[in-house]
Amino acid sequence: MRRDAFASLLLVSATLACDETSPDPIGEVVVQVDTDLPVPAFVSRLRVDFYTESGRWYETRDVSLADPRVWPTSFGVFVDDAAESIALVRLRAYPEGGVRDYRGERFAERPKMPLDDALALVDPSRPSNGTPRLVDKTGKDITPRFEPQPLLTVDRLIRVRVRAGERLTAHVVLRGACVGTMADVVGKRTCVDREDALVEPVVAPLDDDRAPRPSLAGSFAPSEKCTKTPRSGTTLPDGTRLFDEQACVDGAMFRLGAHDGVFGHLEDLPERVAILDPFLIERYEVTVARYRKALADGFVSPDATPTVNDADLAKDEADFQQTGLCSWSTTPRGREMLALTCISHEAAIALCRFFGGDLPSEAQWEYAATIAGRPFRTRFAWGGPDDTIPGCERAIWGRGATNFTGQVCNTTFGFGPAPVNAAEKEGGDVTPGLAIVNLGAGVAEWARDTMAPLDAACWLASGLRDPGCFGVPGQKSVRGGGWRDNVASLIAANRRREDEWSTGIGFRCVYRGTR
Repeated sequence: MRRDAFASLLLVSATLACDETSPDPIGEVVVQVDTDLPVPAFVSRLRVDFYTESGRWYETRDVSLADPRVWPTSFGVFVDDAAESIALVRLRAYPEGGVRDYRGERFAERPKMPLDDALALVDPSRPSNGTPRLVDKTGKDITPRFEPQPLLTVDRLIRVRVRAGERLTAHVVLRGACVGTMADVVGKRTCVDREDALVEPVVAPLDDDRAPRPSLAGSFAPSEKCTKTPRSGTTLPDGTRLFDEQACVDGAMFRLGAHDGVFGHLEDLPERVAILDPFLIERYEVTVARYRKALADGFVSPDATPTVNDADLAKDEADFQQTGLCSWSTTPRGREMLALTCISHEAAIALCRFFGGDLPSEAQWEYAATIAGRPFRTRFAWGGPDDTIPGCERAIWGRGATNFTGQVCNTTFGFGPAPVNAAEKEGGDVTPGLAIVNLGAGVAEWARDTMAPLDAACWLASGLRDPGCFGVPGQKSVRGGGWRDNVASLIAANRRREDEWSTGIGFRCVYRGTR
């Protein structure tokens, strides 16, 4: 006699049935599944896998549920004989396209602080023995090729007890707090409602209420509005503008990282969900004039940077560390509106903290460059169209001596850097809504993080809220393009690492967004 539980379609228009030819069940549980995450932005598919208590995988279904109106969704679990059966059911809610190759169960414990090796990869898509496998009644291996990408997925295990003669309902909510916390199928542990907290999956409570409940989709709102008044900008008595204006960025949840089809880097994978607290971000890169004012106010650099260039800017370039292209001079030389360059990561952090802020995290920087102030994510900081290669007039890029891409802008716009507001124009390098300037190019910008793949221990240990790889020795993260960079650097998800100052790297600061 067969003792397994089986799934059948009840209330979902898409096919979840695992055996549509099975006789009417003697015992049946309807599982109503809801989520509090936004649909379809963070959840648009549901993967359901069925296991026996002994761990044998015997059925799977994966359906599109991109319309918020179909949540909660339902399926049935039944037995077709007089037995009682317990099914271990795995529910995974995830976004369209958020998958990886299936190579067997690859559960790994999330790293805990302090870390032995902060830059070590926790799950570098390592090969495994490929088990468990899904085999049909004829012995054919029908294991799906892909599985939901764990860092984008709410992964929940429940036990469902089905008894002969009973027709009952179980109600399950896939909580946003659990996104990115992978279930341990082998060890039978699961996240229920608290990040990185794994407990044994309980037998789902049952009742006789089959009426669909109002969906909770979109109710997971873990961040606040920005309530701090942004600075409007400062002008010195001699008329020098400091370009220290700020934009107010509401807290939000978003998908961090991207694999760009043309210019992507392996380190942009995997994507992950990040929750940000509200923050203020400076609309312009820190200028030479602001640094001069900071020195007058008592700032002392922790090292020998910014490197001094008391001559005119060079007309060509030999390398990234050519002093003749540094913007800082001990006395004004007409470069007060240029971004401050040739400054170390440590000195940039120290200056932002002197101002009362900090360098932006990679997550803050990417959110500001890709989503903040607009209804959907865009490839470039200024918005769409995503599939159009930017021209030389759009941003301050391609103005070095090296022909990276077949398109060099110095023949039209000249060699070298430009003032921080040079691209502040209609059709320029300005973000929609918040009007942040030069996130596409101008100078590349230091981020607060040490550079590491998004599945490195330091990233995973930092969790969902304001994640990052902070305080770890190693090369530092740089975001955005610069005046001497190629067109690939303009893509907002582009990440790279540096360990020294450069003529093409500057920075901007961020501040708390609540009082």
